[in-house]
Amino acid sequence: MVARLRTYHRWIAAGAMLVLTWIAVTGLALMLDLLTEPHFPTPPPQAELPLETMVAVAAEGARQAVATTASPTEIVVKIGQAQGAPRLLAAQASKGPATTRVVAEPPRRASGAYLQFRIKLHVLLERLHRGNILGLPGQFLSVLGGLSFLFLTISGVWMYVDLLLKRRRLGRPGLFWKA
Repeated sequence: MVARLRTYHRWIAAGAMLVLTWIAVTGLALMLDLLTEPHFPTPPPQAELPLETMVAVAAEGARQAVATTASPTEIVVKIGQAQGAPRLLAAQASKGPATTRVVAEPPRRASGAYLQFRIKLHVLLERLHRGNILGLPGQFLSVLGGLSFLFLTISGVWMYVDLLLKRRRLGRPGLFWKA
């Protein structure tokens, strides 16, 4: 029984080596990506104001930010919702081709191209790790990799226990031994 198990163990290990290496490398890359994620301090929360007051304050700030003496032709106020309360995000005033943008709250995390790159990189690493990037065959390989890892673990423990019991019968105690 153990001899047949050893043969299966050897063949499955040889076949699963590439899949398990792929899973280990992409898993390591995912963990490194999570560990090196940029963290920025959270800015203090804005004072809670009624929505009408926030819009009026933002519109006035945008109006004053326009560099012309005439009134702006368009004012756009962006309000977001965070933790159930409205928050002023930005106000923008336009006078013809000139546009002035007043940002009311700094971003909480890295923004722009770098943040987009990090998000896309993480999603790509997840797809590579799960096998989704290859579609259904990739997911099938992932399942086979998991099953082979499970088989190799169980058969390895089984063979170790068998060798340990043989050594104990021969009078050589100890969990580990020299070759």
